[in-house]
Amino acid sequence: MKLKANKYEPKDIMKIVREWTNKTQKEFREDVKKSNEDEK
Repeated sequence: MKLKANKYEPKDIMKIVREWTNKTQKEFREDVKKSNEDEK
C-alpha cells in the first residue's frame, strides 16, 4: 500500500504507520526513540 504523505499532517502519518505495525503507542514510541538513538 502507498501513502501519499503530502495529503496528511505529520501526526496523522505517524498514527497511520503505527496502526499498520499493530503496535501500541508506547511500543511505537520506544521503537522510534531507538531508531533516533541509532542515528546519533
